[in-house]
Amino acid sequence: LGPTPKATALVATRRLDLRALEREHARLVPGLSVAEIETFGEVLTQQLLPEEIAAALPSIKASPLVVVHDSASAHWPWETLCIDGWAPAAAKGLSRRYAAEGMSVAKWREQRRREREFNVLLVINPTGDLPGAVEEGERVAKLIAQLPGAGITAIRGSDGTRARLLAEFRSGDYDAIHFAGHAYFDAAAPASSGILCAGGRVLSGADLAAIDSVPALVFFNACESGRLRQAVKPLRQLDRSVGFAEAFLRGGVANFIGTWWPVSDTAAAAFATTLYRDLAKGQSIGAALNASRSAVRELPSADWANYLHYGSYDFTLKAER
Repeated sequence: LGPTPKATALVATRRLDLRALEREHARLVPGLSVAEIETFGEVLTQQLLPEEIAAALPSIKASPLVVVHDSASAHWPWETLCIDGWAPAAAKGLSRRYAAEGMSVAKWREQRRREREFNVLLVINPTGDLPGAVEEGERVAKLIAQLPGAGITAIRGSDGTRARLLAEFRSGDYDAIHFAGHAYFDAAAPASSGILCAGGRVLSGADLAAIDSVPALVFFNACESGRLRQAVKPLRQLDRSVGFAEAFLRGGVANFIGTWWPVSDTAAAAFATTLYRDLAKGQSIGAALNASRSAVRELPSADWANYLHYGSYDFTLKAER
């Protein structure tokens, strides 16, 4: 799909070789080069896409893509797709929409778009056991504080109780939430998944579904040390990322940005700086996401393909200034 009501919709069917796909996924580890992620994307395209779709996609290169998927196909890294050197996510952009039962209608306060200040709630390491999350959170706090017209509320460590975070979510005071901490996943009951708060309590998608409005964007940026990045099992990390996204979507969050695997500090800083700068100016999420991926790609870093977005490509958090 393209991003507009008049978009071209491409639909086809093929039988997947799951063992071959999983073998390929074993190659998706932190530290790949830009060239290696392109090669990975070429192979993934051959294994995942029906031939008629792979042949048709280059004809709509001028448009961003939206992939509509169910839970079974959620954990494939569509952002890495590459066709003869053309990577849609790196060109005009790629977003996702989740097709599943029991999803909440997206809800946000339209008034926030008209407010001049771009307000971010930053939740840093509420469980107290992630030094890397503390470093990331403080870096994000510093960069947002430097943005004209931006405001930030930081909740650190044990202050991040379930009651406090739920109150902040429902307050209507924030355009975005940046979360640096643990997620909790319940594969049997996706709506019970969510944020792991201080004291080990969970703020779940079901909790969010019960309130009138939530911030329009949740951004989860998994940032770890190089040693920890190398220890990540790709398929497990992919499933966790999707599970975390699904919990927020079920809670009514309109847009979710997350990562497949833990991001390097340099890439995380380049991405977040560009994203929040452009969103605060009134750019659409799709345009800001595209610029952020480009900033990471130019480092150069294969982490540009690491970021996924669920929601509307043309959604704006602020009226353009």
